[in-house]
Amino acid sequence: MTMSLRRMSVATLLLCAGCSGEVVAEQCPQGTQRQLNRCVPPSTLAPATPRDAGPIPDAGPLPDSGPAPDAGMLPDAGQGVVAVPFYVDQYYAMSGFFPGPPGVVDITEGCSGITGTHPDALCRRITFTPNSGTFGGFFFQYPADNWGAEPGLEIAPGATKVTFRAWGAVGGESMKFGAGINNMEPNSDGWAVESAAMVLGTEPTELTVDITGVGYGSVVGAFLWVAETPDGSTPVTFFLDNVRWE
Repeated sequence: MTMSLRRMSVATLLLCAGCSGEVVAEQCPQGTQRQLNRCVPPSTLAPATPRDAGPIPDAGPLPDSGPAPDAGMLPDAGQGVVAVPFYVDQYYAMSGFFPGPPGVVDITEGCSGITGTHPDALCRRITFTPNSGTFGGFFFQYPADNWGAEPGLEIAPGATKVTFRAWGAVGGESMKFGAGINNMEPNSDGWAVESAAMVLGTEPTELTVDITGVGYGSVVGAFLWVAETPDGSTPVTFFLDNVRWE
């Protein structure tokens, strides 16, 4: 992954909070089938693997100075609970497409000529070419492809927002962003936050999803993006960077 350095002008946009309700498509697109309250595509992207710095190297025959510090990249609040803040790419995979067949989703990791990507995050160039649908999106899930059949990641209390950078390839791209999977699965988050439609510019812009007051604990879907394509055929290309719970 290539990361270049360039200053960006940062503007902050507060998106909506407290949006709730089940994420349900009224009708599944052709070539899919309904599973509970979602449309299941024939395949999903290969899940990303959470990064881990691996075991602590042996210090040799030196005198024991007590427990060695954790050499991993992942923040830990104790007893398997993730401390806030953290970058979503440290734990979550962009694996959960909805609502139907994704058509073509092309993802390039590393944004050429763009600076400011944190070492624990990924900058992605994403092109979504719809398959006759008016929208499509991805959840960042833990573990990959988990819609709530398995427990999510335990996150320490105190987070009030999810911040990230986003911008369009040509400007004018209509997008929504959010967090939380609220469906009928036994381990779903039980809450969902999604912004109103917004239009991206071409400059990297810091945006915020407000999760103040959300009663999270074990989180399956830490982030989501939705690209809107009213004509069902025009590709949408945008960039996503530094997704972080704070």
